[in-house]
Amino acid sequence: MPIKKYKTFEDAALDNITPSPDKKYYDQVRNFFNLFEKLLSVSKKRSFRGIIKFKDFASAERHKEAFFLNSETE
Repeated sequence: MPIKKYKTFEDAALDNITPSPDKKYYDQVRNFFNLFEKLLSVSKKRSFRGIIKFKDFASAERHKEAFFLNSETE
């Protein structure tokens, strides 16, 4: 996306308005929301509630690897 420079705030505000949206615009908006929905659903799957206590660092690393492997397969 190119960088645009504006002289006033009003010019910048008017540039963000789409006066006559077409099918391509609506497709881009739909794809944006689909991507955002996927990102939110992935973050919900990867999180878990509570605190897990481990006896040593190696067991914590094993748990982390297993957790990420299971979340990638879902």
